[in-house]
Amino acid sequence: MVRGGCVTRIAVATFLRMVLTVLVTLAAVLVLPTAAHAADAVPTAAPPAPVEYSTDGVTWSATPPASVFPTSWMPVPGASTTATLYIRAARPGNTVVAVYAGNAASTDPVLLASTAVAGPDGEDVSLSSIPTCRALAPQTVLAEGAVVGIPLTVSLAPDLTTAQDTALRMDILVDLSDTGVPTLVGGCPVNPDILAAFPGGTSQSALGGTGGEVPVVTVAAAAGVVACGLVACAIALSMRRRES
Repeated sequence: MVRGGCVTRIAVATFLRMVLTVLVTLAAVLVLPTAAHAADAVPTAAPPAPVEYSTDGVTWSATPPASVFPTSWMPVPGASTTATLYIRAARPGNTVVAVYAGNAASTDPVLLASTAVAGPDGEDVSLSSIPTCRALAPQTVLAEGAVVGIPLTVSLAPDLTTAQDTALRMDILVDLSDTGVPTLVGGCPVNPDILAAFPGGTSQSALGGTGGEVPVVTVAAAAGVVACGLVACAIALSMRRRES
């Protein structure tokens, strides 16, 4: 009986150890993933934006402006407009900033060739010569809190007499780096902030009247109105003479 009791106790102990092992294993399977998911659910602070933008030098935002040029801007032949993009370094250390023009496009090649953009150096660059991108402002090293203002001037040729209501597009590419500005073979920055140069949801602005020739149909309609007025005046005078 003693031997049988010992065997029974050993069997029970072995069974209990097996049960304990199974429970520990289940706990590990159930608890550890839950803890991992809980750790993943803890929000992490987003890294601060390297720079802030402004178009007036007063109001700043880490989000680039909807366009560099104001919503009231419209391309007019013979006119030029300057808008200034302000950039302020917002992170510790130095930030290297460079500005490019890129993605210039229009459905009218004449309009594209007749439009020029100039950076701080004042050199006009035709948009037709910017198929991918071109540097507008040299690299500038900004310490935290330092500000640089980059004037951008867009002008249209005075002899442009076509391309009414034709869309015009150009992007401003802002490249940011800690040590320098890496560029691709084509001279374009890698992963820049892309800002619309002109107002409009697709960086486009339609060209208004260009001072070209008035359509023949418009001239004919105006002449018809004038002729009808003269005939009416002649009839009225004739009736007055008869009454008198």
